[in-house]
Amino acid sequence: MITSKKGAIILRPGRCLKLALPLFGLSVIGCATCGNSLGPLAPLQISTAATAHDKPSAVLSVSWVIQPSPGRQYLRKMPAWEAMALNVLQESDLFSSVTGTNNTERGDVGLDLCMVNHIGEDTLLEKVFSGRLCGFTLTLIPFYVREDYRLVAIVRDSHGRRLKEYRYEDHVNLWAGLITLPMLPFMSLQKAVTRTHGNMLRHLVRDVSKEGILSSRRNSESQ
Repeated sequence: MITSKKGAIILRPGRCLKLALPLFGLSVIGCATCGNSLGPLAPLQISTAATAHDKPSAVLSVSWVIQPSPGRQYLRKMPAWEAMALNVLQESDLFSSVTGTNNTERGDVGLDLCMVNHIGEDTLLEKVFSGRLCGFTLTLIPFYVREDYRLVAIVRDSHGRRLKEYRYEDHVNLWAGLITLPMLPFMSLQKAVTRTHGNMLRHLVRDVSKEGILSSRRNSESQ
């Protein structure tokens, strides 16, 4: 800290950062919004005239990959993501049953779902700049982070052969700062992520149903 000739107190940049850290800790949870790259939420219930006996059973394999930079990725266990995928597919009305990989029986179709949380080099630079700006202004200017997600879904037949691969891209915007705290109950990060991932799964259900790549259990048994 430096005192000028007129008695005014001038803070060094390092001092500003030290004062900003406690404030940033209080506001780091921030508020978030969905990127909506895929558009509005796709309908979950798919109208179909097939009976439960005609619908195929599905075995679900779910994974989560964190990709902090190109060429680097880490596999993580995300029970919440697995539970969401299982719930959406069970409620989609496309299958007679949907079970996880711990199921000992082989399904009529297999679904491999991999969610990739990735960032690019430009996003890293944006985070550094936004973080410094937020610190120097004592969090009055919010810290901005963009979380990008890619859903890779592979549909397989009962013998494990690939039928079709689907890819969906979307993101979540996060602002963290003092002025964002009043909006937290309405725009929390958890709500934005849940809505974004749910929308990606609903688009998958819609496209699979529209393209009709799922053979019925009755047809698969007759082959």
